[in-house]
Amino acid sequence: AFTREEIYRYLREAPNEGNVLIFKLVVLAGFYGGLRGCELVALNWDDVAFSAEGILFTIARSKTDRAGIGSIKLLPKLEETAICPYHYFSIFRDQVSNKT
Repeated sequence: AFTREEIYRYLREAPNEGNVLIFKLVVLAGFYGGLRGCELVALNWDDVAFSAEGILFTIARSKTDRAGIGSIKLLPKLEETAICPYHYFSIFRDQVSNKT
């Protein structure tokens, strides 16, 4: 397991492009959202919403969701952009929309 400081250092120093940016999104979703691997791979772009508070993930199914009602996870919007999930997801959204 990585420490908080190691994760922050990675986010601050690694480039924001290509597969590295995608890996940052996975790290941020796991770190701030507490998502399990199966929840991460089940996400679609339609499950991601931008709000004033941060990024909202709609989790349709979860290991602990026995009733099958789903849940919403918030990844916070932080002042320091270098460690902010909203910042990185916005970069990715902009890069994807520029390619279409």
